[in-house]
Amino acid sequence: MSTAAFENRGWAVFDPEPAVDAWCAAANIRADAVMRDPRRARENLRHGRTWFVGVDVMGCDPFGTVPGGPKLAGAGVEFAAAQMSDNWSGDWGRGQLSVAYPGYPRRDPQESVANHRFRALRDGAHLDGLLPIGPARRRKFVEPHGVIVGIALDDSRAGRSPLVVWEGSHLRLRAMMRAALRDVPEPQMSDIDLTEVYAATRKACFAECPRIELGVEPGQVIVLHRALLHGIAPWRSPTPRPRRAVYFRPELSTVTDWLA
Repeated sequence: MSTAAFENRGWAVFDPEPAVDAWCAAANIRADAVMRDPRRARENLRHGRTWFVGVDVMGCDPFGTVPGGPKLAGAGVEFAAAQMSDNWSGDWGRGQLSVAYPGYPRRDPQESVANHRFRALRDGAHLDGLLPIGPARRRKFVEPHGVIVGIALDDSRAGRSPLVVWEGSHLRLRAMMRAALRDVPEPQMSDIDLTEVYAATRKACFAECPRIELGVEPGQVIVLHRALLHGIAPWRSPTPRPRRAVYFRPELSTVTDWLA
């Protein structure tokens, strides 16, 4: 996909290739070990034990190398790297193992009815890096990820909780962020309360941007624009096997770089 097409849609999918297949083989071994660990299960299972959040559990080095495997490579990875700023350190992060189980999403005991309904009916749609902070859960932008890369370890087609995107939503959300943080000094950008303006912009994205389920096969690589609204679809498949994917969200040095 061309950079211009990606900038317009906000997402791209790259087909399997030998370099990615080799990486996935090592990643599956690591994922198996992680999922057998009772401590990891206690720490990571959410939504009635139907989602394993798995942030950083893949244990990759800065090059995206899974322990005992090859470094992250392939056309999708190269395309994603080109979306980063010139001063990016090259560190891909340790890798998230995201696992959806049949029945996703069930409701956790401590989860509000409204939050559960949003996850079930709106796929838990969110903008990465914009987090609920403090007791009041006010939204502030504290993690300037440069791009989002998802690598499928399992088939997410046929209703196995695929990744969901709202095509073109990155244009609205990036414009929102630029307007809200205009003239704010870099050290203060992460202190700005974006709760209301984000909720209004997200609502507009639901109304005007196409919702697309990105069901993919093992070895396919998904690249998302850093400002794209995305989430996970509810489980609708009769198969009992969970669905696994690995995500990388390399961070930029500053929020200013994210806004560029």
